[in-house]
Amino acid sequence: MLGNLDTTRSGYYVAHADTILGHGGYIHHDLTNQFELVGIVVKKNRQRQGIGISIINALCGQIVTLGGTEVILYTLGHIGNRDTLTFYRRIGFQEVNEEPDYYMPGYHRVTFKKDLSCLID
Repeated sequence: MLGNLDTTRSGYYVAHADTILGHGGYIHHDLTNQFELVGIVVKKNRQRQGIGISIINALCGQIVTLGGTEVILYTLGHIGNRDTLTFYRRIGFQEVNEEPDYYMPGYHRVTFKKDLSCLID
């Protein structure tokens, strides 16, 4: 269990032009003093255009501003989601755990962490 959420250290970003292109957020778990990225999604027809990276960079920048030095995220691991796993690895996240059949048979929960100390001035 990660504990209660610290709502003063949580936020959400939306990328938009004429319509919503993507979104993502972060939450702070006060019990573990850990930040987690949540709800990161980019509209299917707008993927591979740098929107996801921009959202994640904005979120991580805000986490650093709040004193965070590391971020965690959980994502779905299954055959149809391999591009997402590759994306997170490519932008510097390290896979630290995989829980097979976490959601249902064939659908695993994959845990990634990223060190943010390189973003600290």
